[in-house]
Amino acid sequence: MRVALLKALLFIAVAVVALIATGPLVGLVAAITGTSGVPVWAYSGAFSVLLLTSTAAALVLDRTGFRSLGLVPTRERVRECVFGFMVGALLFAGLALVRGARVEVAWTFAGPNGVATACVGVIIAFLLLLPEELLFRGYAFQRLVSAVGAWPGILISAVLFGVYHVVGSGMWGIGAFFQLAMPAVGGVVFGWTAVRTKGLALPIGLHLGANWVQASVLSFQPQSAVLPATLWTARVTNLQLRSLYAPDLGTHVPFVATMLLATMAVRVLLRSPKRTA
Repeated sequence: MRVALLKALLFIAVAVVALIATGPLVGLVAAITGTSGVPVWAYSGAFSVLLLTSTAAALVLDRTGFRSLGLVPTRERVRECVFGFMVGALLFAGLALVRGARVEVAWTFAGPNGVATACVGVIIAFLLLLPEELLFRGYAFQRLVSAVGAWPGILISAVLFGVYHVVGSGMWGIGAFFQLAMPAVGGVVFGWTAVRTKGLALPIGLHLGANWVQASVLSFQPQSAVLPATLWTARVTNLQLRSLYAPDLGTHVPFVATMLLATMAVRVLLRSPKRTA
């Protein structure tokens, strides 16, 4: 137990160092190549490389490999990821439509530009979420679960996942609470899924489908914003935008319901007679 907990803490310390090093590393590459305005996904990609390298080193020391994290693309793991992506995308598309109906928005189809954005958006969404999965449901998470048990490990990871979303958000008070609580709810579902499937394939799929829909398929944008067109875009007033993300329980009930439906869908997959992992 103590050894597993120590390994988890050491990996987190290494991850923090990797996070700090990512900015200067990306800045150096940008300076060498003469690139300006480095996008966020490039930072996430660089951080992912550092985390994957750190994870590989830790797994070698443990005399195991990426298969133990469910990151080797076997038929079952690919099935899990695809299933998770479809569930995440469908449920969060439904969530966006429910939210849109609540504030009475009109959706505009972007045509070929929106299709291109959606296609590229899958890759960008993956690069943005991969560090989160490696950090909160990867090697350190597995060791934490080994040290303290499944549900304590899931809850600790979920709270840290929520804190991660609050840091730098500028939120405070009740706004900060919901900014922490809603990702934490997602963290519980993703963590439980990682424990039940003994890997990251299914939580990555769920996370990817959800983030992709929100960022590239059905998005809410302020009327004054100059942003790339997503597949369907709802231009909203400041009042509508505040209503969509108001810090009250009623606003966030549809999200919680969505995560419960995701849990039910995962349980269906776990009961599938075709499942071998």
